[in-house]
Amino acid sequence: MRMRLYDGLILSKIDRLSRGRDWNMRAWAEQHGKKILVVQPELCWPPAAGDTATPIVWDVLVNISSAEWENTSTRYRRMQQHLRSSGALVGRPPFGYRITGEANAKTLEPDPDQAAAVQAVAAMYLSGQPLRELCTWLDEQGIRPRTIDHWTRSSLGKLFRNETLTGRRKDASGRTLLRVAPILDRETWEQLQAELDRKARRRGGPPRDTALLTGIVVCHRCSGPMYRQVHKKEENRSYPYYRCFGPSGTGTKCRNMWPLPELEARLDKYMVTTLARWPRYETVVIRGHDHAAEIAEVETDLRELDFDDPEFAANQQALLAERNRLRGLGTTPDVVRRERAGDTIGGHWQTLTTDADRRAFLLRLGMTIRAARAKTRADDVVLFEIFGRSVKIDEFVADPDWVDSADDDLEDEATV
Repeated sequence: MRMRLYDGLILSKIDRLSRGRDWNMRAWAEQHGKKILVVQPELCWPPAAGDTATPIVWDVLVNISSAEWENTSTRYRRMQQHLRSSGALVGRPPFGYRITGEANAKTLEPDPDQAAAVQAVAAMYLSGQPLRELCTWLDEQGIRPRTIDHWTRSSLGKLFRNETLTGRRKDASGRTLLRVAPILDRETWEQLQAELDRKARRRGGPPRDTALLTGIVVCHRCSGPMYRQVHKKEENRSYPYYRCFGPSGTGTKCRNMWPLPELEARLDKYMVTTLARWPRYETVVIRGHDHAAEIAEVETDLRELDFDDPEFAANQQALLAERNRLRGLGTTPDVVRRERAGDTIGGHWQTLTTDADRRAFLLRLGMTIRAARAKTRADDVVLFEIFGRSVKIDEFVADPDWVDSADDDLEDEATV
């Protein structure tokens, strides 16, 4: 116990010991030869030999302070309950929100900068970026969490789990305490929960710096995945490779390895030459509406009605009528259209500065690289599959006529 390092304790007032009484503290002082000094009123424990007044005064003051603390706590809890019942905020705002309103009618509203950050990282997480990369992005943007100086996977995961982001601040039992403007729609928030749950079931965590071609490069001989490995042959020198791990984790028999810098250089050459002429498209989705989220909100309000409320029957009838109205509305399907982004795939590639951004772009392209190292460089194989087409890089570079025809044939497929 760290208290053993001290000669004693100095307290400004005796009520600092009142919350849990002070029996353990006094016993500790007696057992370890320590002193407890109180400034107001002037008291010292243990008392001097023959001092019978100090124990009496000490006990009386502690009992008075403890009773006052309990009364204060009761009043505070009643005040909190009154504020909750009147629809006012109790407690601190979560990240993404700020406090607004008068003293006894405070509520939450989205903080424009923080809310935009929440929406951005939610979209990036659902697109496949890991929590660790999102934490780094937030820190680089100068966006700090409320209680610590940098983001962690735990703090960002807790933010995504907070249902207040959907506009409902709830207690531990799931009862709604406060309705506020949402930062995320219910559908997006539920997708976040599903993705968090899915990744929570995986064993282990992602590496700190995922290699650029992880999940993209595969062995041309056995179709097994190839992962980065670092070989140290000399002191202070390392040689990174992509090495085949065999199909389905059964282990490799082909012993296929490719130097990481060389393979990534070939990819970069492919992107800035062959794909420099392919226009990039973006998929724009205009979400339809089936009113499921609104119906779910109404049903939540129905379940949370207070049976003892004099207006219970009227509120129930109003909510049931609204539920029936929403159910009777027609559904609007999603509208998906493709729009030119105004650049090319190769041009966009050159604007990406980090491996994380480049890897995410390759995954959106559906890129697969099939690589096989041969005994001679002339027999090396590097095939780039994109949109289901597989062509050797040298064929791309050496045959400009094929590239021209590919512009027309695959232009409609270059949607990322």
